[in-house]
Amino acid sequence: MNLELHRCMLGPVIVGTLSAICFADEKPAYVSATFQDVIKRVDQRDADSGAILKVKAHPDAPEGAQFGLAFEMTEDGPDIVVVSLIEPSMRRIVAEEYRIMADASVREELVKQKLYQLQQAEKHRIWEAAQRLKIDEATAGRFHFGSSPEEVKKALGTPSQEQVWQKAGGMTLVYGEASFVFDGGLVDIQMPEPAPKPGR
Repeated sequence: MNLELHRCMLGPVIVGTLSAICFADEKPAYVSATFQDVIKRVDQRDADSGAILKVKAHPDAPEGAQFGLAFEMTEDGPDIVVVSLIEPSMRRIVAEEYRIMADASVREELVKQKLYQLQQAEKHRIWEAAQRLKIDEATAGRFHFGSSPEEVKKALGTPSQEQVWQKAGGMTLVYGEASFVFDGGLVDIQMPEPAPKPGR
């Protein structure tokens, strides 16, 4: 009888012990403390994709970084990403950069960043198509999207104003009321809005 009793009691003891061992072996999901710090400083997200666009700088950051830092994320292998926080400058000044092992929130943000890039490319394609049509119509086909400043000067002569941007390839040539805007090539022609007719 005693032997039988011990056999009956043995099963629950073993099962309970194994369950406790399995439970003890379960580890919490990895969380990047570095990326959580970045998340806490998020200052702006894209309205469509939800991707991070801008992050607040640390209080002890250089003066140029205090206006906020642009967010960049790139993959460096299957489980590693590089997060770069860029100062708002014509030059690419990296204020902070981290090489992070991907956790769930990192992977989620990576998906959002890829979606943002795809959406931006599509928006740029639509914008460029509209600008091509606008420039062709405004100049009756004389100039086209991407025309150079030299082409415009050769056809129209010396502009009344020539405004050179800090950005390389950026320039505005003014002829009367028309402004020819260049960003590596002609991208826009700006004309004053026509005055509204009386009674409207």
